[in-house]
Amino acid sequence: MKITLIPPGGAQPFVLADDAVSRIAAMVSPATGAGGSLAEGFVPVQERIVQVTPLARSPYVFIAPRFNLKNSLTLTVSRTFASVEMCVNFLATHATSAPASGLLEVQSVTASGTILRFLPNTVLQSIKCQSHTGVSCRFQYTLIASNPWQNTP
Repeated sequence: MKITLIPPGGAQPFVLADDAVSRIAAMVSPATGAGGSLAEGFVPVQERIVQVTPLARSPYVFIAPRFNLKNSLTLTVSRTFASVEMCVNFLATHATSAPASGLLEVQSVTASGTILRFLPNTVLQSIKCQSHTGVSCRFQYTLIASNPWQNTP
């Protein structure tokens, strides 16, 4: 699975995860992100705003859906680098180099074909380094959007 965030205006796509990259052998540009395997993968959540109203003389409150859907996605990516220096450089520059928002593209290639899904106007809410040991590190990303998933960009 490959997950890419494409900033507004068609800027350089930023790679959040790419299972095809098992080990990062060359120095990566902070502006393009880096591949890495999904350790705790694709966990989408959809929330709706609800209005809770107490009613007089009623044993239960009234709950009304107000829609206002919000999609969120959490993923954890594990990366292994060729050297400790490359890993430390990635740790130091990664969070500040990632775009704040854009079109999220999720691509999965299987034996039966390629699946593409897009989530427009996605905001990269948080980037958290969960662990760092030698040449390996794990990052957790939380992305949110107020749009539905789409089959085309």
